[in-house]
Amino acid sequence: MNDTKRALIVDDEPGIRYYFRAVLERIGFDCCEAKNGEEALHLLGNDSFDLMTLDVRMPGIGGLAVLREARTLDARLPIVMITALGNPEIAAAGLTESGANAFIAKPCSSVQLVSTIERVLSAV
Repeated sequence: MNDTKRALIVDDEPGIRYYFRAVLERIGFDCCEAKNGEEALHLLGNDSFDLMTLDVRMPGIGGLAVLREARTLDARLPIVMITALGNPEIAAAGLTESGANAFIAKPCSSVQLVSTIERVLSAV
């Protein structure tokens, strides 16, 4: 039986995906990456994950559309939204109302990312 947790990292910025992968692998996740919403939806439809980090603003299918579709595919999937939006409080309220489990503003420290993920996973 494989107990490795799997994460899907969705962001159009390669540097962010690389950074998140490094942090998540350090805490025991096997990671897949998607550079846009289309790739994310394809992966979500064909595989299962224990966590998804999801950028709000991406070309093509944006993060909120991916979030809505992800909730229809797996209502229990922990989703951490990532954004560089201006007002963090307003963004966090809107994202959690949309079904996200948590919100992190870019840029974020590895400590902030890990603590947010641990909090989200302990709540499911």
